[in-house]
Amino acid sequence: QRGITANLDIFKDYVLGAAPMLALILIVLIVGARDDDRSAQRTPLRLLGWVLLAGSLITATVFVSPKLGPRFYLHACALLVAAFVAVADSALTTNRRLVPFVLLALAASVYAGVRTIPLYLRLHDNSVDRLASLAATPSGTVFTADSFDQVEDSWWFLGDDFRDSKKREMITEYFAFKGVVHRAVDLQAPLGVSDVRIAPRIRVSPASCLDEHGGFELGPYRGLDVSSVQKSAITAVEQLRERIGAHGRLDQVDLAVSFLGTPPPLPRKTLLLGRWFPDRFEGWAGVIERRGVGKTRTIVLPKNLRRADVEVFIYRVGSEPRRLGTAADGTLDYVPWKRGAYWALACTPAECFVIAATRLL
Repeated sequence: QRGITANLDIFKDYVLGAAPMLALILIVLIVGARDDDRSAQRTPLRLLGWVLLAGSLITATVFVSPKLGPRFYLHACALLVAAFVAVADSALTTNRRLVPFVLLALAASVYAGVRTIPLYLRLHDNSVDRLASLAATPSGTVFTADSFDQVEDSWWFLGDDFRDSKKREMITEYFAFKGVVHRAVDLQAPLGVSDVRIAPRIRVSPASCLDEHGGFELGPYRGLDVSSVQKSAITAVEQLRERIGAHGRLDQVDLAVSFLGTPPPLPRKTLLLGRWFPDRFEGWAGVIERRGVGKTRTIVLPKNLRRADVEVFIYRVGSEPRRLGTAADGTLDYVPWKRGAYWALACTPAECFVIAATRLL
Protein backbone atom coordinates (compact mmCIF):
# COMPACT_ATOMS: atom_id res chain seq x y z
CA GLN A 1 0.00 0.00 0.00
CA ARG A 2 2.86 2.40 0.76
CA GLY A 3 4.94 1.66 -2.32
CA ILE A 4 8.57 0.72 -2.76
CA THR A 5 10.01 4.09 -1.74
CA ALA A 6 8.07 4.26 1.54
CA ASN A 7 8.99 0.66 2.39
CA LEU A 8 12.65 1.41 1.76
CA ASP A 9 12.34 4.34 4.15
CA ILE A 10 11.03 1.93 6.79
CA PHE A 11 14.03 -0.35 6.27
CA LYS A 12 16.33 2.68 6.37
CA ASP A 13 14.92 3.63 9.79
CA TYR A 14 15.73 0.13 11.04
CA VAL A 15 19.30 0.35 9.74
CA LEU A 16 19.75 3.77 11.36
CA GLY A 17 18.42 2.48 14.67
CA ALA A 18 20.71 -0.55 14.54
CA ALA A 19 23.73 1.43 13.27
CA PRO A 20 25.55 1.79 16.64
CA MET A 21 25.31 -1.94 17.32
CA LEU A 22 26.31 -2.82 13.76
CA ALA A 23 29.35 -0.54 14.12
CA LEU A 24 30.38 -2.27 17.36
CA ILE A 25 30.00 -5.70 15.77
CA LEU A 26 32.18 -4.58 12.86
CA ILE A 27 34.88 -3.35 15.26
CA VAL A 28 34.81 -6.66 17.17
CA LEU A 29 35.10 -8.60 13.90
CA ILE A 30 38.13 -6.51 12.91
CA VAL A 31 39.74 -7.22 16.31
CA GLY A 32 38.95 -10.94 16.02
CA ALA A 33 40.42 -11.09 12.52
CA ARG A 34 43.91 -10.91 14.08
CA ASP A 35 43.52 -14.38 15.63
CA ASP A 36 45.33 -17.26 13.94
CA ASP A 37 42.68 -19.74 15.11
CA ARG A 38 39.21 -18.38 14.39
CA SER A 39 37.30 -21.62 14.82
CA ALA A 40 35.63 -20.29 18.00
CA GLN A 41 34.15 -17.40 15.98
CA ARG A 42 32.39 -19.53 13.39
CA THR A 43 29.26 -20.27 15.41
CA PRO A 44 28.77 -16.62 16.51
CA LEU A 45 29.25 -15.50 12.90
CA ARG A 46 26.57 -17.94 11.72
CA LEU A 47 24.32 -16.60 14.49
CA LEU A 48 25.02 -13.06 13.31
CA GLY A 49 23.98 -14.00 9.78
CA TRP A 50 20.71 -15.51 11.01
CA VAL A 51 20.09 -12.44 13.19
CA LEU A 52 20.57 -10.05 10.26
CA LEU A 53 18.16 -12.14 8.19
CA ALA A 54 15.62 -12.33 11.03
CA GLY A 55 15.87 -8.58 11.66
CA SER A 56 15.23 -7.87 8.00
CA LEU A 57 12.19 -10.17 7.97
CA ILE A 58 10.82 -8.60 11.15
CA THR A 59 11.21 -5.17 9.60
CA ALA A 60 9.53 -6.37 6.41
CA THR A 61 6.38 -7.18 8.40
CA VAL A 62 6.11 -3.47 9.18
CA PHE A 63 5.57 -2.82 5.46
CA VAL A 64 1.95 -3.92 5.87
CA SER A 65 1.43 -2.46 9.34
CA PRO A 66 -1.05 0.43 9.60
CA LYS A 67 1.16 1.96 12.28
CA LEU A 68 4.81 2.99 12.32
CA GLY A 69 7.30 3.90 15.02
CA PRO A 70 10.63 3.01 16.63
CA ARG A 71 9.02 0.36 18.84
CA PHE A 72 8.62 -1.91 15.80
CA TYR A 73 12.41 -2.25 15.57
CA LEU A 74 12.87 -3.27 19.21
CA HIS A 75 12.90 -7.04 18.65
CA ALA A 76 15.28 -6.89 15.71
CA CYS A 77 17.69 -4.68 17.68
CA ALA A 78 17.45 -6.98 20.72
CA LEU A 79 18.55 -9.87 18.50
CA LEU A 80 21.49 -7.77 17.33
CA VAL A 81 22.53 -7.22 20.94
CA ALA A 82 22.49 -10.99 21.51
CA ALA A 83 24.59 -11.48 18.37
CA PHE A 84 27.05 -8.82 19.54
CA VAL A 85 27.46 -10.56 22.90
CA ALA A 86 28.16 -13.88 21.15
CA VAL A 87 30.69 -12.36 18.73
CA ALA A 88 32.38 -10.36 21.49
CA ASP A 89 32.62 -13.41 23.72
CA SER A 90 34.53 -15.27 21.01
CA ALA A 91 36.78 -12.40 19.89
CA LEU A 92 37.50 -10.33 22.98
CA THR A 93 39.54 -13.05 24.69
CA THR A 94 42.09 -10.84 26.49
CA ASN A 95 41.80 -8.02 28.99
CA ARG A 96 43.56 -5.70 26.54
CA ARG A 97 40.79 -6.26 24.03
CA LEU A 98 37.95 -6.23 26.54
CA VAL A 99 38.80 -3.12 28.61
CA PRO A 100 38.11 -0.53 25.85
CA PHE A 101 34.62 -1.97 25.33
CA VAL A 102 33.93 -1.94 29.08
CA LEU A 103 34.97 1.72 29.25
CA LEU A 104 32.80 2.48 26.20
CA ALA A 105 29.85 0.74 27.88
CA LEU A 106 30.32 2.82 31.04
CA ALA A 107 30.59 6.05 29.06
CA ALA A 108 27.50 5.17 27.01
CA SER A 109 25.54 4.37 30.16
CA VAL A 110 26.50 7.69 31.77
CA TYR A 111 25.62 9.59 28.58
CA ALA A 112 22.26 7.83 28.32
CA GLY A 113 21.54 8.68 31.95
CA VAL A 114 22.37 12.34 31.39
CA ARG A 115 20.09 12.45 28.35
CA THR A 116 17.16 10.53 29.84
CA ILE A 117 16.89 11.01 33.61
CA PRO A 118 16.43 14.83 33.61
CA LEU A 119 14.13 14.53 30.58
CA TYR A 120 11.97 11.84 32.18
CA LEU A 121 11.71 13.82 35.42
CA ARG A 122 10.42 16.83 33.48
CA LEU A 123 8.07 14.65 31.44
CA HIS A 124 6.72 13.11 34.63
CA ASP A 125 5.80 16.58 35.88
CA ASN A 126 4.31 17.43 32.47
CA SER A 127 2.23 14.25 32.56
CA VAL A 128 0.97 14.87 36.10
CA ASP A 129 -0.07 18.41 35.15
CA ARG A 130 -1.83 17.20 32.00
CA LEU A 131 -3.74 14.46 33.83
CA ALA A 132 -4.85 16.97 36.45
CA SER A 133 -5.99 19.36 33.71
CA LEU A 134 -7.90 16.58 31.96
CA ALA A 135 -9.68 15.67 35.19
CA ALA A 136 -10.54 19.31 35.94
CA THR A 137 -11.92 20.15 32.48
CA PRO A 138 -15.71 19.67 32.26
CA SER A 139 -17.16 17.57 29.46
CA GLY A 140 -18.64 19.39 26.51
CA THR A 141 -15.82 21.95 26.42
CA VAL A 142 -12.62 22.26 24.41
CA PHE A 143 -9.54 20.99 26.24
CA THR A 144 -6.27 22.79 25.55
CA ALA A 145 -3.19 20.63 26.12
CA ASP A 146 0.10 22.43 26.64
CA SER A 147 2.82 20.39 24.99
CA PHE A 148 5.39 18.31 26.84
CA ASP A 149 8.93 19.64 27.07
CA GLN A 150 9.72 17.45 24.06
CA VAL A 151 7.13 17.07 21.32
CA GLU A 152 8.79 15.14 18.51
CA ASP A 153 10.27 11.66 18.89
CA SER A 154 13.98 11.05 19.33
CA TRP A 155 16.41 8.32 20.38
CA TRP A 156 15.40 8.95 24.00
CA PHE A 157 11.66 9.60 23.94
CA LEU A 158 8.78 8.64 21.65
CA GLY A 159 7.35 12.15 21.76
CA ASP A 160 4.15 13.82 22.90
CA ASP A 161 1.18 11.64 21.91
CA PHE A 162 -1.08 14.69 21.62
CA ARG A 163 0.74 15.78 18.46
CA ASP A 164 -1.16 12.92 16.76
CA SER A 165 -4.67 13.93 15.65
CA LYS A 166 -5.99 10.38 16.15
CA LYS A 167 -4.84 10.41 19.79
CA ARG A 168 -6.60 13.73 20.29
CA GLU A 169 -9.78 12.26 18.80
CA MET A 170 -9.58 9.34 21.25
CA ILE A 171 -9.18 11.73 24.19
CA THR A 172 -12.09 13.82 22.92
CA GLU A 173 -14.34 10.76 22.79
CA TYR A 174 -13.20 9.29 26.12
CA PHE A 175 -13.71 12.50 28.12
CA ALA A 176 -16.71 13.68 26.07
CA PHE A 177 -14.95 16.91 25.15
CA LYS A 178 -16.04 19.13 22.30
CA GLY A 179 -12.47 18.96 21.03
CA VAL A 180 -8.79 18.84 22.02
CA VAL A 181 -6.28 21.50 20.97
CA HIS A 182 -2.55 20.82 21.24
CA ARG A 183 -0.59 23.99 22.04
CA ALA A 184 3.07 23.53 21.09
CA VAL A 185 6.02 25.28 19.51
CA ASP A 186 5.52 25.32 15.74
CA LEU A 187 8.00 27.31 13.69
CA GLN A 188 5.54 27.43 10.77
CA ALA A 189 2.70 28.94 12.82
CA PRO A 190 2.24 32.66 13.57
CA LEU A 191 4.51 33.68 16.45
CA GLY A 192 5.77 30.09 16.74
CA VAL A 193 2.72 28.58 18.50
CA SER A 194 0.58 25.89 16.86
CA ASP A 195 -2.88 27.17 17.86
CA VAL A 196 -2.22 30.88 17.35
CA ARG A 197 -4.07 32.72 14.60
CA ILE A 198 -3.97 36.31 13.40
CA ALA A 199 -7.62 37.40 13.51
CA PRO A 200 -8.15 40.76 11.77
CA ARG A 201 -10.78 43.10 13.17
CA ILE A 202 -11.69 45.30 10.24
CA ARG A 203 -13.69 48.51 10.02
CA VAL A 204 -15.01 49.37 6.56
CA SER A 205 -17.15 52.30 5.42
CA PRO A 206 -19.86 51.63 4.48
CA ALA A 207 -20.14 48.39 6.49
CA SER A 208 -19.98 45.31 4.30
CA CYS A 209 -19.08 41.64 4.34
CA LEU A 210 -15.39 41.06 3.65
CA ASP A 211 -16.09 37.74 1.93
CA GLU A 212 -17.52 39.74 -0.92
CA HIS A 213 -14.02 41.18 -1.43
CA GLY A 214 -12.02 37.94 -1.08
CA GLY A 215 -11.50 38.01 2.70
CA PHE A 216 -8.19 38.45 4.51
CA GLU A 217 -5.32 35.98 4.31
CA LEU A 218 -1.70 36.22 5.38
CA GLY A 219 1.01 35.59 2.82
CA PRO A 220 4.39 33.94 3.49
CA TYR A 221 6.14 34.78 6.76
CA ARG A 222 8.68 33.42 9.27
CA GLY A 223 6.74 32.33 12.34
CA LEU A 224 9.03 33.64 15.09
CA ASP A 225 9.98 36.82 13.22
CA VAL A 226 7.49 39.47 14.36
CA SER A 227 8.55 41.94 11.67
CA SER A 228 8.02 39.23 9.02
CA VAL A 229 4.48 38.50 10.25
CA GLN A 230 3.72 42.23 10.43
CA LYS A 231 4.94 42.80 6.85
CA SER A 232 2.86 39.85 5.65
CA ALA A 233 -0.19 41.26 7.42
CA ILE A 234 0.37 44.76 5.99
CA THR A 235 0.63 43.25 2.50
CA ALA A 236 -2.65 41.38 3.07
CA VAL A 237 -4.29 44.62 4.20
CA GLU A 238 -3.10 46.47 1.09
CA GLN A 239 -4.39 43.67 -1.14
CA LEU A 240 -7.76 43.82 0.62
CA ARG A 241 -7.81 47.57 0.20
CA GLU A 242 -7.25 47.19 -3.55
CA ARG A 243 -10.04 44.62 -3.85
CA ILE A 244 -12.49 46.88 -2.03
CA GLY A 245 -11.58 49.69 -4.43
CA ALA A 246 -14.41 52.10 -5.10
CA HIS A 247 -16.96 49.94 -3.24
CA GLY A 248 -15.95 51.33 0.14
CA ARG A 249 -13.17 52.60 2.35
CA LEU A 250 -10.92 50.56 4.63
CA ASP A 251 -10.67 52.62 7.84
CA GLN A 252 -8.90 50.41 10.37
CA VAL A 253 -7.52 46.88 10.79
CA ASP A 254 -6.60 45.48 14.20
CA LEU A 255 -4.30 42.45 13.82
CA ALA A 256 -5.53 40.58 16.90
CA VAL A 257 -3.70 37.52 18.19
CA SER A 258 -6.17 34.74 18.99
CA PHE A 259 -5.98 31.13 20.14
CA LEU A 260 -7.88 28.10 18.88
CA GLY A 261 -7.79 26.64 22.38
CA THR A 262 -8.54 28.21 25.74
CA PRO A 263 -6.94 31.68 25.86
CA PRO A 264 -4.00 31.63 28.29
CA PRO A 265 -3.57 34.28 31.00
CA LEU A 266 -2.41 37.60 29.59
CA PRO A 267 -1.54 41.01 31.13
CA ARG A 268 -4.37 42.65 29.15
CA LYS A 269 -7.53 41.32 27.60
CA THR A 270 -6.58 42.51 24.10
CA LEU A 271 -3.44 41.16 22.40
CA LEU A 272 -2.38 42.65 19.07
CA LEU A 273 0.36 42.20 16.54
CA GLY A 274 -0.32 45.68 15.18
CA ARG A 275 -2.97 48.14 14.12
CA TRP A 276 -3.29 49.53 10.60
CA PHE A 277 -4.65 52.93 9.64
CA PRO A 278 -4.63 54.43 6.14
CA ASP A 279 -1.85 56.83 7.17
CA ARG A 280 0.17 54.78 9.65
CA PHE A 281 0.84 51.42 11.29
CA GLU A 282 0.90 50.99 15.07
CA GLY A 283 3.12 48.12 16.06
CA TRP A 284 6.72 47.40 16.94
CA ALA A 285 9.29 44.73 16.26
CA GLY A 286 12.03 44.20 18.83
CA VAL A 287 14.57 41.44 19.34
CA ILE A 288 15.23 38.87 22.06
CA GLU A 289 18.99 38.37 22.26
CA ARG A 290 21.19 35.86 23.98
CA ARG A 291 24.57 37.36 24.65
CA GLY A 292 27.33 34.84 25.24
CA VAL A 293 26.76 31.32 26.54
CA GLY A 294 24.75 32.26 29.64
CA LYS A 295 21.05 31.66 30.19
CA THR A 296 20.10 35.34 30.40
CA ARG A 297 18.14 36.85 27.51
CA THR A 298 17.81 40.55 26.76
CA ILE A 299 14.84 42.26 25.12
CA VAL A 300 16.03 44.97 22.75
CA LEU A 301 13.30 47.52 22.02
CA PRO A 302 12.99 49.68 18.91
CA LYS A 303 13.91 53.31 19.58
CA ASN A 304 10.38 54.62 19.00
CA LEU A 305 9.02 52.44 21.81
CA ARG A 306 11.19 53.63 24.69
CA ARG A 307 8.40 55.28 26.66
CA ALA A 308 7.66 55.24 30.37
CA ASP A 309 3.92 54.65 29.83
CA VAL A 310 4.49 51.21 28.26
CA GLU A 311 5.07 48.13 30.43
CA VAL A 312 7.22 45.30 29.12
CA PHE A 313 6.42 41.67 29.94
CA ILE A 314 8.09 38.41 29.03
CA TYR A 315 5.47 35.75 28.44
CA ARG A 316 6.05 32.04 28.16
CA VAL A 317 2.91 31.02 26.23
CA GLY A 318 0.69 29.05 28.58
CA SER A 319 2.32 30.36 31.79
CA GLU A 320 1.94 33.53 33.80
CA PRO A 321 3.44 36.68 32.21
CA ARG A 322 6.31 38.30 34.10
CA ARG A 323 6.75 42.06 34.23
CA LEU A 324 10.30 43.22 33.45
CA GLY A 325 9.80 46.99 33.76
CA THR A 326 8.83 49.84 31.48
CA ALA A 327 9.98 50.57 27.95
CA ALA A 328 12.02 53.48 29.33
CA ASP A 329 14.20 51.18 31.46
CA GLY A 330 17.75 50.66 30.27
CA THR A 331 17.91 46.87 30.73
CA LEU A 332 15.16 44.30 30.22
CA ASP A 333 16.64 40.89 31.04
CA TYR A 334 15.10 37.55 31.94
CA VAL A 335 16.12 33.91 32.37
CA PRO A 336 13.85 31.34 30.64
CA TRP A 337 12.22 29.17 33.28
CA LYS A 338 10.70 26.48 31.08
CA ARG A 339 10.87 25.14 27.53
CA GLY A 340 8.40 26.58 25.06
CA ALA A 341 7.57 29.74 23.11
CA TYR A 342 8.40 33.12 24.63
CA TRP A 343 6.92 36.46 23.61
CA ALA A 344 8.00 39.97 24.56
CA LEU A 345 4.92 42.10 25.15
CA ALA A 346 4.66 45.88 25.18
CA CYS A 347 1.52 46.83 27.09
CA THR A 348 -0.36 50.10 27.31
CA PRO A 349 -3.08 50.43 29.96
CA ALA A 350 -5.65 49.10 27.47
CA GLU A 351 -3.87 46.44 25.40
CA CYS A 352 -0.68 44.52 24.67
CA PHE A 353 1.38 44.23 21.50
CA VAL A 354 3.63 41.27 20.67
CA ILE A 355 6.99 42.82 19.75
CA ALA A 356 9.32 39.78 19.69
CA ALA A 357 9.14 36.00 19.80
CA THR A 358 11.56 33.16 20.39
CA ARG A 359 11.54 29.59 21.68
CA LEU A 360 13.50 27.40 24.06
CA LEU A 361 13.68 23.73 23.07
